[in-house]
Amino acid sequence: NNQGIDNNLTFHLYAPEKQEHFIRTSGILSSNQWCHLAAVSGPAGMKLYFNGLLAGTDPYTGSFAAITERQGSFLGHSSWDDPAHTDEDFQGQMDEVRVGGVERTAEQIRAGMSQRMTGREPGLAALWNFENVENGVVKDAGPNGIPGILVGNAKTVEAPLPQTPA
Repeated sequence: NNQGIDNNLTFHLYAPEKQEHFIRTSGILSSNQWCHLAAVSGPAGMKLYFNGLLAGTDPYTGSFAAITERQGSFLGHSSWDDPAHTDEDFQGQMDEVRVGGVERTAEQIRAGMSQRMTGREPGLAALWNFENVENGVVKDAGPNGIPGILVGNAKTVEAPLPQTPA
């Protein structure tokens, strides 16, 4: 997430024991600039990649799979339900959201940054590419068929593919 209105980026995981683990980068985001983000969690710890480069780590070895108490997961909207938090909704575009069931290396992340996925790649758990949307439901092109729902002002639009950052 991007807390508040600054240009910092944070990757949070809340462990089952109610402990917060996070990676926070400073000044990494820029307005009107496409970027590729990859968040990794698991036995090798948490890692956050920005445009294919490691931006930060945390030694926590848990993963998304260990999170059992959930009210929902959001893309572009804060999970905080507390007036004290001033997180704004995401003002931008997302081209593709991928969830893997296995940890990918930095080399694999860089190699796949600009590649379109089909949904049949090994280790893929979910893929929302926003190309198959009906009545506000984004179909999961991955093997598990987990639907996403557009809420608020979210919408899909045709846009050219961004150029891969240098």
